[in-house]
Amino acid sequence: MIYTDILLGMAVVVGLWFGTKLVDAIAVRLVNEKIIERVVQKIIRRIKIIRTRGDPVSATFSLSFTPEQDLTVSDATNKLETAFQRAEQASSGKISIESQHWDESDRDGKVEIHYSDATEAFNIDVDIVQDPDSIRQVDSIDPANIQVGSIGLDIEFRFPFHLLEDTLFNLGSLVNYLEDGFNSEIRGSFSDGSLVISPVDDGLTIDDWIEEEQFDISLLLTTEGEDRTEVEFFPDRAVVKSNKREIDAQTVRYTKELLLNYYL
Repeated sequence: MIYTDILLGMAVVVGLWFGTKLVDAIAVRLVNEKIIERVVQKIIRRIKIIRTRGDPVSATFSLSFTPEQDLTVSDATNKLETAFQRAEQASSGKISIESQHWDESDRDGKVEIHYSDATEAFNIDVDIVQDPDSIRQVDSIDPANIQVGSIGLDIEFRFPFHLLEDTLFNLGSLVNYLEDGFNSEIRGSFSDGSLVISPVDDGLTIDDWIEEEQFDISLLLTTEGEDRTEVEFFPDRAVVKSNKREIDAQTVRYTKELLLNYYL
């Protein structure tokens, strides 16, 4: 009986030893595979970053301007043309308007602006939105009789990844110049802005962002005061939204992490 107990005890000890070794071996293999996977991911990501020099990242910054004075659709076109010129003057040569085009309805426009040290142009799609109440109150759809409800601006631009910060800060300066130019011609206010990155991984959700631990969860929290930046995911794009119009360091950080993890 004693001999049997000893053998059983030895078997348990040996079993535990082999079990421990097996667990260690599996753990080491998994760690090594994880390390290899991360190295491979870094190499692939680095290649993709280099490729953005020839195939730049595409993004759109959207905001709107709401007039605080009576302004007809037809008058808005003339004032907007002057407003963009005023913005160019306010920049002291840092931005230049390459072209302005307006369609026959006077409701849509395209403005191409170059920044002094930017490699790509900022192309602005302008959408003059009619005031619904004004449309109901008049019999004619003549732009001279319809009031403006708001003016939408979609600023499209492209950039290589290594120029991300420079491009976004140039964008921020451009928006400030536009604000100066618009306010010199039209009394009103700008909305907060949103930065759209597309395409991103299909089916990406905010839970994926956190679970994959590829993005610092602290970035999703409210910052000091009322300043806050959020990210919304859609099937084909991600939107970086802020409750302020300026492009600040936090917005740049969000955008950089987003591009690194889900665009490149």
